[in-house]
Amino acid sequence: MHIAVDSAVAHAPTGQIKVRARDVNVFYGEKQALFDVSLDVAERAVTALIGPSGCGKSTFLRCINRMNDTIPGARVDGRIEIDDENVNDKALDPVVLRARVGMVFQKPNPFPKTIFENVAYGPRIHGLTSSKSELEGVVEASLRRAGLWEEVHERLHQSGSSLSGGQQQRLVIARAIAVSPEVILMDEPCSALDPIATAKIEELIDELRRQYCIVIVTHSMAQAARVSQKTAFFHMGRLVEAGPTDEMFTNPRDSRTQDYITGRFG
Repeated sequence: MHIAVDSAVAHAPTGQIKVRARDVNVFYGEKQALFDVSLDVAERAVTALIGPSGCGKSTFLRCINRMNDTIPGARVDGRIEIDDENVNDKALDPVVLRARVGMVFQKPNPFPKTIFENVAYGPRIHGLTSSKSELEGVVEASLRRAGLWEEVHERLHQSGSSLSGGQQQRLVIARAIAVSPEVILMDEPCSALDPIATAKIEELIDELRRQYCIVIVTHSMAQAARVSQKTAFFHMGRLVEAGPTDEMFTNPRDSRTQDYITGRFG
């Protein structure tokens, strides 16, 4: 059974489990933002988190790579594991975790550096390459996989901010995959982009899922239907249900999911 209501577990439909969340609660000071969320996220698949604004989608996403650690007064209870390793283990360095779990934000955020240096930054600080030629190879491979190499290979030493919005977002994705992460988190990666740039990012997500576990927060149900294999619906800080995307959109089990998908609220 693939449906979860509130604290029940939402099981991944296929594939090995990469990320396992159990009874996750998040507090910002006195305010509780997430309530008993349990969700399995499959390897080599895209899981979409949908729901109205303020329902806890992005809060849950940030739990996976401990971005909530950077928010004063935030507290996370429960357990989140990547390959059976507790991400909240005090012995686990968040910097190392964030190399394993890349993140792409809503607004493209290239570093104030050249295109080359944006992609080279992670491999360089994590010591992943041992020579200039090896680093150049990683940069090229990452830009190729982000579908950007042909557009930028003659201007690698220009500023990353000289690119269009859609190109900047692909540059940020190239930067994320340059450190060979295991999981890629995307927080509404297309909301600031035009339809053509959005289509390119969606095509890229479909390519990347063959190698990575991807979790995407999206306000667009059409996008969730296009890019994901599994969808999880959040409402008022709770996971209402989750399951294979086609089933969630054609035959949701919970009336709240049905109401959201059909536009009755949101």
